Amino acid sequence: MDYPLRAADALQLGAAIVAADGDPQSLELVTLDNRLAEAARREGFPVLTVR
Repeated sequence: MDYPLRAADALQLGAAIVAADGDPQSLELVTLDNRLAEAARREGFPVLTVR
């Protein structure tokens, strides 16, 4: 997929994908960045947003 992420956000998402070992539902991603949150949701991660 193609996401409009900054380099550090792309690395965080990539690390989460590797850590999830094929099961993104097994990890919850926590971020304050809306673009990263949307990309993670599209990859299948539950996302905890802090307000």
